[in-house]
Amino acid sequence: MAVPQTDEQIEILKCHAQIVMIEAVAGSGKTTTLAMLVKQALTRGLGAHQIQCLCFSEGANKRFREKLYEEGVTRPVPLNTVEAYARECLAQLGEGLALERTRYYSSDEELRPHLVAAANSVLARYEGRAGRVDNGFDFSFEKNSANAEEMFSLLYRFKASLASHRFHDEELDYDDLDQLATQFGTQIEAVEIGIAFERQRQTYPGEYKWRSAADLVPDLVELLSSHPSALEILPVKSLYLIDEWHDINAAEFRLLQLLLRGNKLVAVGDRYQIINSARGADIVYSTAGFEMAFPNAQYLPLGKSYRFGSSLSKLAQRLTARKCASHEDLYTEIKRVTYDPTQSGDCAAKVTQQVQALVKARADTRYSDIAIIVREPDQTIEIENLLLDQNIPYYCDDIESYLHRPEILMLRGLLHMASNSFATLQGDKESIKRMVMGFSLYLPVGESSENWERGYFAEGTWFEEAQRMIAEQPNALKDFFEAVLCKPRDTDDDMVLRWKQRFTDVVEELQKLNKENSAAELLNFANRHLSLVDATSRAFINRSRATSAAKSIQTFIAFASRHPEMNAADFLAELHRRQQKVSKNRSAIQSRRQLTLTTIQAAKGRQWPHVLVPYLQQHEFPRLRDIAEEVRHFYVAMTRAISSLSLFEPDDEHAEQRSVLMNRVRK
Repeated sequence: MAVPQTDEQIEILKCHAQIVMIEAVAGSGKTTTLAMLVKQALTRGLGAHQIQCLCFSEGANKRFREKLYEEGVTRPVPLNTVEAYARECLAQLGEGLALERTRYYSSDEELRPHLVAAANSVLARYEGRAGRVDNGFDFSFEKNSANAEEMFSLLYRFKASLASHRFHDEELDYDDLDQLATQFGTQIEAVEIGIAFERQRQTYPGEYKWRSAADLVPDLVELLSSHPSALEILPVKSLYLIDEWHDINAAEFRLLQLLLRGNKLVAVGDRYQIINSARGADIVYSTAGFEMAFPNAQYLPLGKSYRFGSSLSKLAQRLTARKCASHEDLYTEIKRVTYDPTQSGDCAAKVTQQVQALVKARADTRYSDIAIIVREPDQTIEIENLLLDQNIPYYCDDIESYLHRPEILMLRGLLHMASNSFATLQGDKESIKRMVMGFSLYLPVGESSENWERGYFAEGTWFEEAQRMIAEQPNALKDFFEAVLCKPRDTDDDMVLRWKQRFTDVVEELQKLNKENSAAELLNFANRHLSLVDATSRAFINRSRATSAAKSIQTFIAFASRHPEMNAADFLAELHRRQQKVSKNRSAIQSRRQLTLTTIQAAKGRQWPHVLVPYLQQHEFPRLRDIAEEVRHFYVAMTRAISSLSLFEPDDEHAEQRSVLMNRVRK
């Protein structure tokens, strides 16, 4: 059923400007307003085929369709993600320009051979350079799934920013490469692999041997730019309606400029929700970039939230220094909870106490009404452990439980080999798969490992065979470690040989220490002698992911230290018990009422009656040096709340450790 129009929406519906930017706050009815505009356009006689609705994710697409239905739009109106629309356009241009057929890959796994070829070509160049300095970059993408996944994510950001177009046409010198590496938070070798990958893909300007979803928009932009007549082949739309504009990246922004052709554009977005850097979203396209591209645009507000009350709207207003109102009948309680940051686990303890207090306060409050939203995944470890200890049902939404993360499973693997205890791995194929992945992240595994002791494997790759054999016989983990990971090979350089020897020596020493030392002492020994923080920075291509993984390792070891009575075998049994609880929650997600544990990135676009934001302290939140970016993350986190928002920061005795973000909202 259609909702009553607000005064702000009426002003938007009356606007006749060619370019309209609707500047919205969280919970103000952005998508509903666009649905009203569609209904109005159809009522005035515009054909459905002359309208094009666009958004940037399948979730946003689904919400848009729901709002169209609620507003009574019965005719099918073209509604696509920008990627899906670009694919339609590329198909039309392929026929119209008689282009060579381009193969489409639907998964990164299908693309992996091309990535491996690109990495090998760069590695060959490096090996031929005199005086090469080896910084430990891992070129093994063929069997290292986590490494390949990170590289594909980086390639996506190259393409989303249109930096990949430079790869085709320019010869980049070292300074260019270094600048790109700094811009994208990666290493120079990764940039060179991206260049090699793109040059394999392109045959002629605007024509490609293959493409994936990440290529659709950048390829369409290049095709329209290199073929002036191409735009005439595409159907003209009289009205473009763009939802969640704040998620737009450089490639999509350029595409819309090309497609618009003097017709009407209405975009709605909230510049303070621009946190989607993984897809290349950039605030410039909601601010100065938009103003430069569309100097005559009219700006209209959706400044009243229908999600939260005046207390939270005032908080958001102080944080962002812009007007934010709320509906008069709404009330949101703001709670500031303090903890001692010098006491390990104190913040997590206060979080779980607050969860229990919320459930006890009202009979109709369920765990599913509550979300704990963290800045980064490494912050879930202490919280998860306390939730498990107190039997509070939860599930990890769009993030992995810490028990399933590769860096943690690598540490668990070390304890298995130190204690010669493998019983908890029996039948646990998922953990074994991730443990193999975790070890391969930290220990480079080259092509010569394709056949692990030739003839020893019956079939498949060493990665698949390692998983299969360890699943059948868990103590085969020792053979995998010795025969694949740490076995010296002719193709290994000096650094790899030294690293393999160090791993071997550490495991041998852990086996000697196992009888007299706790699991925590073994983990601390491994951490010191393997320099795991430095090793983690080499293992992960993405610097932010490396930082989070390093923090996960430190927090996990601190958790083990709180159980000094447990030897390695006992600690592994305890972790297995916790993992079974997590798996039970995950398998029963539809039938049980569970609390949501998620990150700010995953929470975007959603809402809960009660939201808890922990670890508002230095080096935890904010994480980045870019405070403006961190302000936007904080804004997204706090504006997910409906009835209550709980913010956790260091106590008065440790006020110097409080987050600078809280200074902006504290009275």
